[in-house]
Amino acid sequence: MIFRNFFIAVALLLLSACSGQNNIDSQPVDISEQFLLATSPWNTHDPLDVLAGRATDLEFKPVITPRQIKRDKNDMWLKLVLQSVEGLNSPRILELPGHLFARVDVWFERVNGQIITLHSGSSYPYKDRVIKHAGIVFPIPATSSEPIKVLIKYQTGTPVNFAALIWHEDAWNDYLFNLRGWYGFFFGAVLILCFYNFFLAFTLKDKSYLYYVGYILSLAGVVVLYSGLAEEYLWPLGKTHTYILMVSGFGIFFGVGFVNSFLRIRERIPILFWVSSVVTVMALVFGISHALKIHFVPYQLRGTLMHALLLLGCFYFIGVSTVSYLMGIKQSRFLALSMLALLSGLVIYLLYTYGWIKYNLYLIHALEVGSLIEGVLLSLALSDRINLLSQEKDRAEKEALDSQREFSKRLLKAQEADREKFSNTMHDSIGHGMLVLKQNLQRISRAASSDENPELGGYLGQVQEQAGYCSEILDDIRRMSHDLHPHLLTRLGLKTAIESTLDRAFSKLGIEWQADIVDISGMLDSDREIIIYRVIQECINNILKHANASEVVLSLGVYSGVVNVNIKDDGDGFNVNKTTQNSLGLNEMKDRLTLFGGWFEIASEEGSGTHVKFGLPSG
Repeated sequence: MIFRNFFIAVALLLLSACSGQNNIDSQPVDISEQFLLATSPWNTHDPLDVLAGRATDLEFKPVITPRQIKRDKNDMWLKLVLQSVEGLNSPRILELPGHLFARVDVWFERVNGQIITLHSGSSYPYKDRVIKHAGIVFPIPATSSEPIKVLIKYQTGTPVNFAALIWHEDAWNDYLFNLRGWYGFFFGAVLILCFYNFFLAFTLKDKSYLYYVGYILSLAGVVVLYSGLAEEYLWPLGKTHTYILMVSGFGIFFGVGFVNSFLRIRERIPILFWVSSVVTVMALVFGISHALKIHFVPYQLRGTLMHALLLLGCFYFIGVSTVSYLMGIKQSRFLALSMLALLSGLVIYLLYTYGWIKYNLYLIHALEVGSLIEGVLLSLALSDRINLLSQEKDRAEKEALDSQREFSKRLLKAQEADREKFSNTMHDSIGHGMLVLKQNLQRISRAASSDENPELGGYLGQVQEQAGYCSEILDDIRRMSHDLHPHLLTRLGLKTAIESTLDRAFSKLGIEWQADIVDISGMLDSDREIIIYRVIQECINNILKHANASEVVLSLGVYSGVVNVNIKDDGDGFNVNKTTQNSLGLNEMKDRLTLFGGWFEIASEEGSGTHVKFGLPSG
């Protein structure tokens, strides 16, 4: 039952990760083989010279994948000219999968000569990244048809498989959503296993379970470091040491210690116990010394040596468990199966890391999957596991929903910022130009009317007519500028902005209106003020388009910390059930209010007018 439910949970998780990839645009584009690669001694070339082609001594050769980015004491350069891609003028993301890069610098050069420089990697502070993500990710400058030059300089202390992907922003956000869910699932399961084995350790008074807790925490630490999550959550300001070999050393120490204690190897095979203990202590000392920058082996061999010790520890785990099972210790079969699962994930990950197999979207999670399967196989007695995982799933879904809401809030804020920018451009630039043109035409008209030259009199009417057209266009520009962004809202407050909008919308059409608005200046933040204004603006537009009303009444008040708005008209009304289902405007109003904890109601019948009510918490 435990096995079945676990694999069902993993299958559902993988299906959810694939749910957003139903069309071509949701798939990342692999551009790895389009890059050219060159090396040079550290800090011997100016990146701008390399980008401009002035570094003539650099010999760029094609990157053939799968091929690792080799570690050495050189600057490694990658370049390409990113040609026009369909839809590239929409937001795009450049990702270099893998998290073993120490420093990655990227330069984007547009055709107009503009150069954009970005940084990422474990040696750079996480807080300085443009895209807040644990991996190596950069936004691509938007362009419609022009190519973009891309230059990458990187440093890495470990051989890694090179890959480069272009994501559509929506697909990237979907991927991040699923990735957060996966890590929530993974670390939640690790936490459950740790608590359960602590319980067993103190209940059964068996220290082997404490070894297991240390071992499973070491595996989680390896995942945190290899996935890049450490930079995001532990060292957002940057780190001065590398801890991956130290955590790996702890994993070997606790893993071998667990199997020796659990299977009582010291009593059964003393020589094997002492040999394995010496090797694990050596791995632990080597890992700690590396973190403290006390080095016993050459720089190039450190990662390879620790990987060899990891594989040796895994094979020891499997071998001892298998021999113990053959000796009649039936419980050891689960140890062998669990380590086999971890070893499979570790080997797949190392094959990817060393460039022997090509990158794909799920390959980098092989170690995490192997670790999780191993943990479940080592905890068959976890009777309440399903219930705890269900609680963890609910928590992960809530976090994901909160993250989605926060993203939607930022998106709305960005939209309003763009509207304000365009509104200001229309009002300050285009509107000012039309005003100057109108004044010039009026000046010409006055000069022509005072001149006694009869030839100028024939043009006087045309000049006056053009001045009138300028006045109409100027009024349109002011109206559109106000619709895009209510400047009165930021200058004079919500109350004045609403009253001005009502007067401008209804007075010229002879529609009577009344407004009872409580001044709530300072009570709401700018985001909530703009939402209230936008909803009222949408209601006014609907009245003008559809209601055929002669009177409109609006009230705004605050009750128990909630801003309540009522809008009534005596128009034609409509069938609410039929109309609201297909109304994008009404649904958008509901979504905006719901996003900030508000509510929206509408009551109407054909021939009886419409009553709109909505509320929004003040904070």
